[in-house]
Amino acid sequence: EKLNNLKKCDVLMLENLRFESGETSNDEELSKALASMADFYINDAFGVSHRAHSSVEGITKYFDNKHKAAGFLLQREIQFFGKLIDNPIRPFAAVIGGSKVSGKLEALINLLPKVDKLFIGGGMAFTFLKQIGYDVGASLVEDDLLDQAQHIME
Repeated sequence: EKLNNLKKCDVLMLENLRFESGETSNDEELSKALASMADFYINDAFGVSHRAHSSVEGITKYFDNKHKAAGFLLQREIQFFGKLIDNPIRPFAAVIGGSKVSGKLEALINLLPKVDKLFIGGGMAFTFLKQIGYDVGASLVEDDLLDQAQHIME
């Protein structure tokens, strides 16, 4: 209803979509519904670009290359990190945190040959701690990634 009542040059701001049913499971119907509200898709959110969510990845399937793009902030972040990764000042350390290893696995693997030190924090650290023998109690652990954690540590 709000979308249909927009006037030319009006902006419709959506609430935090992470609470929307289907967002975090990358639901195709939600992606399609979100895409139907716009003529263009611009991703300017570097901090969530790794997520396969409906509003980040799923929605892009409904826009051709002329109607989707990275925003200025996202482009700037990519350029900054590209220069940093390609020509780091040594010693080069990366600090990676988050709740789950699965969300950062590809980044961890890609960083390994480039960094001198890799520090892992947040909830994802418990998967690594369990793999090396610590009792982590009821902490969040991704048991299916213990072998990957071992590989990363090696």
